[in-house]
Amino acid sequence: MTSKMKKGNKIVRVDDRQVGQYLKQGFDEISDKGKVLKKATGGKTYSAAEYNKVSDEVDTLKGEVKRLVKELHSAQAEAKKLQEEAAKKESKKK
Repeated sequence: MTSKMKKGNKIVRVDDRQVGQYLKQGFDEISDKGKVLKKATGGKTYSAAEYNKVSDEVDTLKGEVKRLVKELHSAQAEAKKLQEEAAKKESKKK
């Protein structure tokens, strides 16, 4: 069997036994439709600008996660409080 590998504009077909070697060289394994099946494990370099952009995005997303976790905990506390109030009202009816 063969696999399709892509690096930049270059697309090659390789024996399945060579996929690991090509991944290390910076090739992505792709489907016949061009969808990436396995990303390269080496052989790729990124500019400082690309790295900084991704680093900034990670920092932004970490802040968003912290905010959402706080919001979740607040909502959970409110839900618990409402359940307790509902349970008290229900017990008074009996």
